Amino acid sequence: MRFTSIALLTMLLTLAGQNSLVSAQTENQVTEFPRSTDPRIQIELFAENPQIVTPTGIDVDECGRVWAIESNTHFPPEGYRRADSDRILVMSDTEGDGKADQIVRFADGLTYTMSVAVKPTWLKYLEGDADKGKICRSNQVFVATRNEVFLMSDDDGDLKADRKQSLLKVETPGSYPHNGLAGFAFDAAGWMYIGFGENLGAEYTITGADGTAYSGGGEGGNVYRCRPDGTELKLWATGFWNPHASCVDAFGHLFTVDNDPDSRPPCRLLHIIQGGDYGYRFRNGRKGLHPFTSWDGELPGTLPMVAGTGEAPSGILAYESDGLPKEYIGNLLVTSWGDHRIDRFKLKPKGATFTATRTPLIEGGENFRPVGIATAPDGSLYCTDWVLRDYKLHGKGRIWRISRKGQKSISPEKTIAMQQPETYLAQVQKSLDSAHLPTRRLAAWLIGTEGGQTLRNIVNNQEQPLRTRYESMMYLADNSTDVPVINAQHATKQGGPYTPLDTEIMKYDKKNLPVNRIISLLQARDGSDPSYLLYSLQGLIPTIRELGSSRSAESGKLLDQVVDVHDPFIDSELIRLIAQTFQEADFKKTLNHTDALSSRLRLLIILAARRHNPQAIDVIKVALSNPEPELQRALVQWIAEENLVELKPEVLNIMNSKELEPQLFDAVLAAVQLLEGEQRSRNDEALGIEFALKILKNEQYSRNARARALSVIPPQHSQLTAAILKSFLQSGHQPSVLAAIRVLQLAPRKALLGELRELIADQTESELIRTEALVALAAGIPLEQSHDASTALLLATLKDPQPAVRAEALRALRALKEEQSVSETLSKLQSGTEPEIADLAALAAGKNMPALKYEDVAEGGDPGAGRRIFFHPNSVRCSQCHTVHHQGGQVGPDLSVVARAMDRKKLAQSILHPSAEIAPQFTVWTFLMESGKVINGLILGEANKDNLTVGTVDGKVLTIKRKEIEEQIPQKASLMPEKLSERLTKQELRDLIAYLQTLK
Repeated sequence: MRFTSIALLTMLLTLAGQNSLVSAQTENQVTEFPRSTDPRIQIELFAENPQIVTPTGIDVDECGRVWAIESNTHFPPEGYRRADSDRILVMSDTEGDGKADQIVRFADGLTYTMSVAVKPTWLKYLEGDADKGKICRSNQVFVATRNEVFLMSDDDGDLKADRKQSLLKVETPGSYPHNGLAGFAFDAAGWMYIGFGENLGAEYTITGADGTAYSGGGEGGNVYRCRPDGTELKLWATGFWNPHASCVDAFGHLFTVDNDPDSRPPCRLLHIIQGGDYGYRFRNGRKGLHPFTSWDGELPGTLPMVAGTGEAPSGILAYESDGLPKEYIGNLLVTSWGDHRIDRFKLKPKGATFTATRTPLIEGGENFRPVGIATAPDGSLYCTDWVLRDYKLHGKGRIWRISRKGQKSISPEKTIAMQQPETYLAQVQKSLDSAHLPTRRLAAWLIGTEGGQTLRNIVNNQEQPLRTRYESMMYLADNSTDVPVINAQHATKQGGPYTPLDTEIMKYDKKNLPVNRIISLLQARDGSDPSYLLYSLQGLIPTIRELGSSRSAESGKLLDQVVDVHDPFIDSELIRLIAQTFQEADFKKTLNHTDALSSRLRLLIILAARRHNPQAIDVIKVALSNPEPELQRALVQWIAEENLVELKPEVLNIMNSKELEPQLFDAVLAAVQLLEGEQRSRNDEALGIEFALKILKNEQYSRNARARALSVIPPQHSQLTAAILKSFLQSGHQPSVLAAIRVLQLAPRKALLGELRELIADQTESELIRTEALVALAAGIPLEQSHDASTALLLATLKDPQPAVRAEALRALRALKEEQSVSETLSKLQSGTEPEIADLAALAAGKNMPALKYEDVAEGGDPGAGRRIFFHPNSVRCSQCHTVHHQGGQVGPDLSVVARAMDRKKLAQSILHPSAEIAPQFTVWTFLMESGKVINGLILGEANKDNLTVGTVDGKVLTIKRKEIEEQIPQKASLMPEKLSERLTKQELRDLIAYLQTLK
């Protein structure tokens, strides 16, 4: 390493000081305990390193033993010596003091292991392989590694795996540790669900135990359903980033937590239904901002989230037990690795899905990183804790127990299940009303095996608890085929709202509701079980079939009433039913029959046609005859994503529309890019730039289309000549003038400064154009050899009657503060009577503002002024690193939809304290190069195996050779500068936050 001795000594002393400080802070933070926000609940340490390190998945068996995964393969640092494979550890508290004191290694030899699930006892009964004498000895365990799901069996009761059976296997070149298989969930009908992440877009084939296989690559993550033996594999839902954990609640509703793309927050809590499309497409870019990507149901046919979660949700469960206060029953509990929390979600039906309110249950400090979470038989919770924010293995790890205060853990060896299994069975058989779901479900199976009349009586008795009746019904539905199970009319409510029990009775009876009842039900749907609403749509199949075969106007009117409820989950199920009911000829006939269908129903039929046959070119051609923008946008996306290159001329023809809506314009650009096979990195979601340039230069397109094209072309593009921009500035068409000005804000042209000065001086021009032109002039001032003309104009503009124009003139003068006339003027203004003007003058003169707190900027602000500050060259220069709607730098996260995940307070704190919390992908690295050069920046991507792409603090993007890196050191500070608020007036910060709040 060729450092000078002084430089080397200085650097080493600095790094040593930083490392010792960080080390001390880390040790203190690791010992800091998380706390419960509910005073009735406590969180206690159950186990910690060296007992277990870097734990991921967790489960608790019915004897109270904790099964946890110890990860030893997830990015091990050089010299890591703990173990060379992942391990599954079984941990017991034999002394009843709440601490793990007996640990058995159940299995090892695993790689990239994410999830573990002890085979539920009731599931053994469902499959007919239960041993009544060992009902609680939990001798089979499901394990999910990145590329394979196993069932491991302990045949001799020593808590060590004797057999390993492969259930699901993924063949793929993808090898990232935690975006493959993960997250087990089981429903009462005996189905198993598991997620599969975006796999970095790599091709894959997932194969079940019976040979059933699904292939893909680039579509994003999926959720699959199969039997617990790996047979009957089915793609259940798609459109995820990384569905890392799932659960099924007491009534069969499936929920998943999904991590967010790089620039499309928040992470999601999702209600999963069969055939659901949740909108994310990895092939469209990992930022999540592509026109064909949806994150909260923005695009037709895609489904919205139940609620946003904390950052990096990694575990979820539906609480069904009696250890916590009663009001927790039915709530979802979600771990947030990135926000150091476990959150509680209270579900509320909303049409055919749910909404939820989120409240923190457990809050921790920087080194509380909860991952998996599970319920114990006593109703307490256990969760794994990764501890540090480092993705690399680091030797830390903890497991926490969460329980009601005063509740003591029970030694597994002292449980009645272990000591007296026969007595335990007898007790369980009386426990159909238990709050603990496994006990309740097992009781239903034990009672049912002795005869079903008791369960029939329970189902028919409306005085019995709903959960008790539901479990009884689920047994009967699976085990009674010839005998009438229940009196449906007596067992169900008449007139609603309808419960999950009503749903299962309707499924069992196989009696569809008449269409008029379905429509009435949907029109007054709130409060009923979402699954009841969705299953009721089965009654529409004859109407759908009639529409397809005869184009019946009456059928169209009935289905129009269904889609008029505007429920995306109803839409999704209707799309699925149309896709499985129509033949291809039905799609063509129906879409050609324009007078009988509403636009919304036509849109759903188009989406169903794509699902029925993605290559149905004739159907697309028929549908394109309708000029409605929303229909054309869906068709353009279909053509592009299925790579139907022969329909490219039809896509281009859409651009000839005189007034093209922005969404359709963006879709066409994106489609042309995909159809032309333009290669993009997964970090690049720029639209079809070459086609936008063609539009820009062709006056046959509408002025709005040309202005929109200009707004998506990179400002520095070589073909954006001064002549083109001048023609836009002089067009008199405000959108065109504004688009040209905004190009000049980011890429000034010396030749056009005169045109900008003319716009600023014209007091008949709009305030919007004049203020934006002042920002562009400020960007161009450094290009001038003489500043006389600009200085004179800006000083004169300080007397303008419009306050916003005066404020922008002062910001522009910051670059000219050394000139005497400017200096004298700024000095006078600082002692003036207008506080904001005085503060702006002080900043222009080079002074700092007092440090601000959130309370100073908690409300108020002008979003328009905030946008100008964001892009201003003389202010805090947000756009140097951040992009908003295609414009800005590429180093920091894209902020185009930042307000979806961050409220005003969080936005303000990210500016006031940028290093308080940094997502792992935005870690700053110090690269010590062999040449002696030191580079600080973010890793933007791996250009190839030999090079790294790095973004620096000044917004530059560098390519550095791996072989020239002597050392690579992660830093704790953000690349975003500290004390930014000292370079903004109080009003400027309010304005900036107000602008960021509009980015949704």
